[in-house]
Amino acid sequence: MFRNPIIWVGCLLLLLCGCSVNRAAALRPESSINFQLTEHNSAVSESRQPVQPYGQITFADALALALQNNPGLAAAIIEIHSAEARTIQMANRPNPEIDLEFENFGGSGSLRGTDGIETTIALSQQILLSDKRRKQMDVTAFESDLAAWDAERIRLDLYAEVHNAFNRLLITQADIDAKTELLKLSESLLETTRQRVAAGKVSPAEASRAEIVLAQNAIALKKAEQLRESARKRLAATWGSRDAHLSRVTGNIDIEFTLPPEDTLQNQLSNNPDLRRFAAEMAHRKAEIAVADAKVIPDPTVSGGVRHMNESGDIAFVVGLSLPLPIADRNQGNREAARLNLAKSEKEFEAAKLALATELSEAYNAFGATRSEISALKEQIIPQAEKAYASIRDGYLQGRFDFLDVLDAQRTLFESRDRYLHALRELHETAVRIERLIARKIH
Repeated sequence: MFRNPIIWVGCLLLLLCGCSVNRAAALRPESSINFQLTEHNSAVSESRQPVQPYGQITFADALALALQNNPGLAAAIIEIHSAEARTIQMANRPNPEIDLEFENFGGSGSLRGTDGIETTIALSQQILLSDKRRKQMDVTAFESDLAAWDAERIRLDLYAEVHNAFNRLLITQADIDAKTELLKLSESLLETTRQRVAAGKVSPAEASRAEIVLAQNAIALKKAEQLRESARKRLAATWGSRDAHLSRVTGNIDIEFTLPPEDTLQNQLSNNPDLRRFAAEMAHRKAEIAVADAKVIPDPTVSGGVRHMNESGDIAFVVGLSLPLPIADRNQGNREAARLNLAKSEKEFEAAKLALATELSEAYNAFGATRSEISALKEQIIPQAEKAYASIRDGYLQGRFDFLDVLDAQRTLFESRDRYLHALRELHETAVRIERLIARKIH
C-alpha cells in the first residue's frame, strides 16, 4: 500500500531536483587581467625556465625567479582561484527539503494505536525571485576580477622591488670596486710617503697620517662588503629565499635614457592597475546594489507531496506555499549602504587619480634633476677631479705639494665618484617608480 505514495514522491523529487542541476557560468568583465607586466617582461615570465641562484645572474634571471617563487604573488593568485570557486558555489540553487510527518496516532478512542495514522511525505523548494541567484553570481564574479587586479598590482610591485634590489646590488658592487681602488692608492701613497720620510724629505707625521687614511679606507671597504651582503639577501628575498648564494649580478647601471614628455606619461596613467581596478570595484558595488534591491522581493517556498490514510488505505496529494511578508524589514539599511559604498568608490577613484598624477609629476621632476646632476658629475666634475688628483699626486712626488693636498684631491675625486653612483641609483629608482605608475617599461 505504501509503495504507490513512494513512487509519487519519487517523481516529485526528480522534478524538483531537476530544477537545480543547471548552473550558470560565472560572469567576468571583458577587461579581465592579462597578467603581463610589459611586452618585454612577458617573455621572461612565460618562457624562461627557473634558474638556480648560484654564480652570476642577470636581471632577467632575478625577475624570473621572483615571478615563479615569490610567496606573496602566489598567495594573490590563490585568492583568484578562491574567488572563482565562490562564484561556482553561488551558481547552485537552494537544496530542496524533504518533510516526513505522522498524524493521528497514539491518542484516545478511535485514534488509539496506529490504525488511524496518516503519513505525509512532501518536498519543499525555495524559489529565488527577482533573478537573485544570477545577481549574487555577478557579485562573486566581480570579486574574482578584483582579486585578479590585486594580483596584478602585487606583480607590478614585485617587478619594482626586484628592479630596485638588483640595482642596489649592482651599485654596491661598483662601490666595492671603487673602494678597492682607493685602498690600493692609499697603500701606494703610504709606501711613497715612507720612502720620502726615509729620505728626510717629509716629516714622519705624514707617514702616520697615511697609515690612518689607509686604515679608514680599509674600514670603508669592509662596510661596503657588508652592504653588498645585505643587498644580496634583499634580492634573494624577492624569490622567497633567506640565503643569497649568488656571487655577482651582471648588468650595466651606467646607461643613458630619457623620458617622454610629462603629458605623454600622464596620459599613460590610465594603465595603472590601481586605477583600472576601480572599474571592477564600481561594477562590484553596482552588483551589490542589485542584490540589495532584489532582496526586497520575498522568496516563496513551495511544497508538494502525498498523504496516506492507514485506516482507509486512501492516498491524497498535499501542496503548500509559504511566503515571508516584508512588512517591517524591507532591507532598507543594506540598500542605502550599498549605494553609499558606490558613491564612496567613485570619490576614492577621483582621489586616486589626483594622487597618482601628483606622484608622477614629482617623480618626473626628480628624474630631471637627478639626470642633470649625473651629467654634471660625468662630464665636468669627475674628469676635473681626476685631472686635479693626478696633477697634485705628481706634484707631491716632486715636492711641490704636501701630503694634505694629495688627501684633499683624493677625497674630492672619490666623493664625486661615490655621489655619481648614488645619483645613478636614484635615477633608476625614480624610473622604476614611474614604470610602476604607468605600468609600462621606459628603460
